Amino acid sequence: MQSILIRHREAISLHLIIIYFLVYKITESMLQYGTRINVYSTVCKALTSQLNESLDELCHHRNKNKNLQSSSSSSSSPFTANHTESAPADTEINGSTIMSPGSTLHAIDIEIQYLSGLYLLVYRLLLNIPAVISCLFYGSYAQKIGHKYIMLIPCLGSISACFFFIISLSSDLKLIPDSIMLTLIGATSYGVCGKSSAVTMGVNSYISENSVTQKRTRMLARLLGMNFLGLSLGTLFLGVFYQFSNYFDLLIFVIVGDLFAVLLIFLATYLKDDGKLSSSSTESSAISEISNEITSTTRETSPSSSYENQLHNDKTDENHNESGNSVYYKENALWYKRILYGIVEPFKTVISSYTFLFKKRDNHRRLYLIIILVSVLFKQMAKSGEQDVTLLYLTNEPTLLWSAELYAFYTSLYYSLMFIQLIILLPILEKKFAFRDTTLILIGLISEAIRLFVTGLVRNTVILFLTAVFGSMASFITTCTRSLISKLVHGDEMNASFAVISILETLANLMGGALFTLIYNKSLLFYRPFIFILSAVLNIPLIFIFIWLRYKLLIYEVYSSEPEKISSNEETVENKYETTSL
Repeated sequence: MQSILIRHREAISLHLIIIYFLVYKITESMLQYGTRINVYSTVCKALTSQLNESLDELCHHRNKNKNLQSSSSSSSSPFTANHTESAPADTEINGSTIMSPGSTLHAIDIEIQYLSGLYLLVYRLLLNIPAVISCLFYGSYAQKIGHKYIMLIPCLGSISACFFFIISLSSDLKLIPDSIMLTLIGATSYGVCGKSSAVTMGVNSYISENSVTQKRTRMLARLLGMNFLGLSLGTLFLGVFYQFSNYFDLLIFVIVGDLFAVLLIFLATYLKDDGKLSSSSTESSAISEISNEITSTTRETSPSSSYENQLHNDKTDENHNESGNSVYYKENALWYKRILYGIVEPFKTVISSYTFLFKKRDNHRRLYLIIILVSVLFKQMAKSGEQDVTLLYLTNEPTLLWSAELYAFYTSLYYSLMFIQLIILLPILEKKFAFRDTTLILIGLISEAIRLFVTGLVRNTVILFLTAVFGSMASFITTCTRSLISKLVHGDEMNASFAVISILETLANLMGGALFTLIYNKSLLFYRPFIFILSAVLNIPLIFIFIWLRYKLLIYEVYSSEPEKISSNEETVENKYETTSL
């Protein structure tokens, strides 16, 4: 009965962590997208503060009427002094103002986008580079500090960043550089705490270590489904706040959400730790009784032990008095050694924690692990770059010209469908049809390649929405890749492996956006959607790699199932590679 209660508590703990991840991703998406919009708005207000027009109209001129052109041309601001009165007029298509090259609004918009893009790049660097370093240490010290603090610290970092962002909204500060600098300081403090990279690493490690291997893929799928649901709800709430409220109220909402997430962490870890304590209480009481009996027996059989201890203490005191000066110098030397050890040891620990990447493994499993990690880096780069390019393409392609609301609806639909695929479809495919992780990854790669090809070749809004439905199966890639990695490493290497994944994803976010945007800008001269075709073509080698990997893992499964190949060493048996659903 007690064991059933313990398992029930552990199951509740896992589900509380999943709910915590959902709450965190909602607040995270609201904070990140909202702050980026605020940076753009701050730069816009700073550059247009000398103009006569309404700041709100100029900073959102795409959604206003073309009367802005006539009013802006009459401005005597130094910013517009370089433009002649004969600047080309803006045109209006589908109710939206389309700025002509050489017009005043076009020149202002170029200046705003250039400066805001520069600040957003600095914002992304200050947010992600410290997070990479933090994840290195989190992965090394996960066993010592525990998953609770790895999930807790980023929430506190988010709260501290919100306070910096709130202070930056003060009307007493200059927009540039004061408000922008406070925003960048807040981003740095959040990055030092690990941001979402540390949270993703912590929850994946927690779920993997506390779930049954046969159910691990489903649990990780449920976790990633909450990630997409959080992104969908976060962008939805972001639109609601900007429609009916403001950025300040959004920050207050994020702080409250982070505090609720902290409460969920403490509740989940309390249930888990309480279950462990209750399960080990009977064993500890039995051990204490045995130790008390041994101690009492020893005291009865050695009555002269106290006298011998007294003689030993007297001799120790005499030796201490004779060598007092030498001990003083030795203590000083030992103090300096401890300082040096405290500086060097963390780096040695970090390096030693990631030696599992180069450890020789049976049946070429090290090669398989490295191939999968490289694919994680590549896919995250493509995903990060595709998000930026998709926004630019769909809102600026002359045959589409999507509004911001339509793009937000498309993104929300895509993430919601990913959530449904992971929560409903993936468990059915895995449980009823016994699909392996590699099979699900192949399904995701093929569906994503088809979606990218259609996006690059078709200019129809309805078809693009339909391809989002089919392409949402790409959510299988991340989930099954993480599950596959967790089955390729030993139990004591799991924290470091998820830390490596978080680091690779963070680096990919930095490189992917810049690389894909550069390619997109170059392709504007000959074929605007070229980047989507290129991304789809790059999926083809990955498809063949995972077909080969699936074949190799099937061979290894047959090999490891032979009785004579199984090691008799108990530790090797416990940590042996799990072959379920590969």
